[in-house]
Amino acid sequence: MSNLKDIIEDIVCGECSEANHYCILKELLLLAPKDTRLLMQIKMIEKLKYIESEKDKKDIGWEEATKRWVESGKAKKFSDIWHPDIKIKELSKEMGF
Repeated sequence: MSNLKDIIEDIVCGECSEANHYCILKELLLLAPKDTRLLMQIKMIEKLKYIESEKDKKDIGWEEATKRWVESGKAKKFSDIWHPDIKIKELSKEMGF
């Protein structure tokens, strides 16, 4: 099992620093429990929120993104794919992002 520091580096620094943009996950890390499954799921919902907002040509918001996450079957898919050693890029690919 990867340690929490490595997982956070993979999630936060692995993608956000490359894009050089604001990342809500960085903010949540200061507040959220150190549950890596939760952190990765939040990141996946953030990706869905971005994609769906682009399609709708407006910000759909976190509530709608979470609703779509569940209704589209992505929550179930995430549950089937996630394991403690998965890297964010692999997870993103498996989730179809």
